[in-house]
Amino acid sequence: MPDIDADYISDKHAFASSLFEDANTNAREVERLFKGEYQAGEDQANASNPASPRAFKPARPRAIVEKYLTLLSVRASQSISIPPRTADEDEQVRTTRVEEWLNAYAEAYRREVKRDIRRRATYWYLLRGRACFEVRFDPSYLGRDKLPLRQYADDPLSIFPVWGVDGIGYYTKQTSRYAWEIAKWSADQEKWQAVKLPDDENDPITLVEYWDDNYCGATVDGELLYVNEHKYGFVPLAEAHCMDTPLDDAAWAYQSVLEPILDTLKQTFSLVSKMGAGVDMFYWPTILVQFDDNTLQAYDGGTIRAADIPKLGVKQIQVINPQPNAGVLQQLLGWLNGDAQVGGIPDIAWGAEPTSLQSGFAVSQVLNQIMDKIQDKKVNLELALGWHYGHLLRLVEQFGGASGAWLNVPRAEGKANAYAGQRLPDY
Repeated sequence: MPDIDADYISDKHAFASSLFEDANTNAREVERLFKGEYQAGEDQANASNPASPRAFKPARPRAIVEKYLTLLSVRASQSISIPPRTADEDEQVRTTRVEEWLNAYAEAYRREVKRDIRRRATYWYLLRGRACFEVRFDPSYLGRDKLPLRQYADDPLSIFPVWGVDGIGYYTKQTSRYAWEIAKWSADQEKWQAVKLPDDENDPITLVEYWDDNYCGATVDGELLYVNEHKYGFVPLAEAHCMDTPLDDAAWAYQSVLEPILDTLKQTFSLVSKMGAGVDMFYWPTILVQFDDNTLQAYDGGTIRAADIPKLGVKQIQVINPQPNAGVLQQLLGWLNGDAQVGGIPDIAWGAEPTSLQSGFAVSQVLNQIMDKIQDKKVNLELALGWHYGHLLRLVEQFGGASGAWLNVPRAEGKANAYAGQRLPDY
């Protein structure tokens, strides 16, 4: 075993995470847009000024992600195919049974953990621009009527793979956990080292994990928790890149579906917010009253009428009803909406009647372009899922024969499981 300690894991994590600094910064900016948490200048709420309404929180960013999720049909249309190694009938039957087994395992795991990792991964894929599928064999689940092969599709912002020419060489993962989680896990693992935990079991602590093709380790707040040889023979991570490019820089190697139209959407919602401020300011005209002593007093036309203002001591009453210059805003808003369609999804995908398309052929061309966008994103997701399920089958072949695992993948007739006697990982 190489000399893996807390410093080794920290150094690996520092390097791996440094590769994703710009990409994660961009992803967090997209998340702020998705949640409507970005600042919109003077359009933010100001309780002392009723003409400054709360910044408009748009539905479009989330609707775009949901629409892509719907069009991808991850759950409805997903199928698993395994190519037979030979042309004989037994091999055909075996591959069919393996496909059925994988589908059944995915459903059983979904019911056990009460969540669909494929859907979660697809949501991350669209929102973050990246999906990460992890699989691990956890001996602590043996004999507990639970599946020992655990699958995870966590936030890609916490996962940092380091790619080489032949794929992922290793990856680190940084997550925040409650102290009681670490205490519970440590109780189930004999090989884990005792680490100092906060007195309050609900305090968050930082867990950093390291995985390569042979070894794994973890630290808790910089203190070594465990180092073990997992004996998988591969890095247990599959990754899908959305809107990928050939550029190596992580900030351009993948992008969220919202990132190309990030600034466009911000400008759009800022203009809508300004229009809302204009409506609020000019819907009721301002009433300006000049008294005999030449002092001025402005009244909100929505709370009082000019006829209701007492005339005693009043020199002049003037109703100020300005006309806001909404034409320029409308023109700019129209351009921004068109730009959002170019970088996002055309309005026709939402069921809107196309106004600029004059023929059925033109409409069909736009629909084909939408499907091309969907297909391009679907390919990488399918590749990662196939990669992930390949990892799953390799772990079943290695450790499925363990007592209490209850995992037997159909093999060719007359062939025993060659890995049934494989020694289990130590953690």
